[in-house]
Amino acid sequence: MLLILISFFLIGSFFTLVITLVKRQKKITLVKTKKAYESQIESYILRFLFENDEQATADFIKNPNSKKTLFKKLTMKYCLTMHQNYTGTVQTSILDFLYKTNMISYSREKIKSNIWKHKVEAIRDLSTLNDRESLPTIQKLISHSNKKIAIESIIALIKFDGIGTLSHLKTISFPIDDWSQALILSVIKNNKIPYDDSIKVLQQSKNQSIQLLASRIIQFYN
Repeated sequence: MLLILISFFLIGSFFTLVITLVKRQKKITLVKTKKAYESQIESYILRFLFENDEQATADFIKNPNSKKTLFKKLTMKYCLTMHQNYTGTVQTSILDFLYKTNMISYSREKIKSNIWKHKVEAIRDLSTLNDRESLPTIQKLISHSNKKIAIESIIALIKFDGIGTLSHLKTISFPIDDWSQALILSVIKNNKIPYDDSIKVLQQSKNQSIQLLASRIIQFYN
């Protein structure tokens, strides 16, 4: 009986070791793959942005890795980082790169996902990049049953068209909690959104949380 127990223990230990080694190898492979992808992505984007190399988009599309989800995810991440670090024509060129490589469809498709985290991430990415073609889709999500999606959509509208666009909120029925209101105010502050007098229409809303949000926004500018 003791020998059987020892045998089971040894077999269990062996399988645990094998599983651990396999997981470790997968992690090492993933890290190497990411580094290789990031190097390729950086090369294409920098050529396009700073060397005016139109061939860079064609080379990107020809790369067999460009169809892989990880490659697309890393490309979007790199473009968003560049977009946040630069202004003016560089930002415009980043969006141009995404259009010409059809990488923008990665986020446009993700916004249709049934997974709320993917939806929120897509809304955030598209609004940051100022992809106006996605604006009608985002507007429809203001009344989404998932409050995180709804709040992210409200923030996106502010990024697109300023606080005047918040007039869409006048008829919404769900309450916007204090944390979400603070988040909206921080976006207004960090993005230096100019004041728009049309925000006062929200003070007539039947939703008390919307009235409060309007008052806080007006107070912020005063």
